[in-house]
Amino acid sequence: MRHRLPPTHRRRTAVRALVTGAALALLATACTDDSDAGAEDGPDTEATAELEELEEPEEPAGTDDPDGTGDPDGTGDGAEDPTTDLEDPNDYVIDGVFAANGVVLPAPEGWSFDELAFASGVALALAPEGEQQIAAEAVDPATLPEEITFEEVVAANRDTVEQAPVVDASVELTGASRAVQLRYLDLPTSEDAPEGQPETTSVVLLVAEREDGVLGVFNYAAASEDFDDGVAELLLATAGFDPDSDPATPLPQPAG
Repeated sequence: MRHRLPPTHRRRTAVRALVTGAALALLATACTDDSDAGAEDGPDTEATAELEELEEPEEPAGTDDPDGTGDPDGTGDGAEDPTTDLEDPNDYVIDGVFAANGVVLPAPEGWSFDELAFASGVALALAPEGEQQIAAEAVDPATLPEEITFEEVVAANRDTVEQAPVVDASVELTGASRAVQLRYLDLPTSEDAPEGQPETTSVVLLVAEREDGVLGVFNYAAASEDFDDGVAELLLATAGFDPDSDPATPLPQPAG
């Protein structure tokens, strides 16, 4: 059974989890070609910029409030549901596995994939309780303003975290010609992070390349107190490239 949160709670949880992840939007980090700046600003910089765009989505055409209550979605809190006209990524979950937009991810029971993230080309699953997320993105470098390589993505992600990974090793992922796991434990949250973030975060990050050059970034991130080795192993056992779907078209990158 699909686990669905009330619209406003689902939106707030997604925003917090994306920032908590610290390693989302990593392909975007590599595309900036400015690893030194990334290391200086901390790992949340690119994710936060993307969240600011997601947090205030444009109002879908045709949205109305027929009874004038300011509560067209019936949630009772006067807030509109920004996901009303978006595709539901949970429809791509079959037997505990998500497959769409070129990636495969585990879908633990009770977790829910976020519509706003999916609309931006990111598969993001949120735990029903605690601060945990599983996320992935596949990108064809040929569609980017400046093509990047597997080595550049791995290097960029090492450079954005000051702490050395406790695991830095090659792994095997479905559909990947090569892949690397970077695992970080107890990363301290930066002082300028939004309120409500956990004191420390642990991340399992997988960077992969398909035979045809498509790149993928997969991660499991959680507040250190919520980190579950079982979910981390589930990611390693399930994550990979989906042969039956194509990577989502990346969002336009800001100039500069």
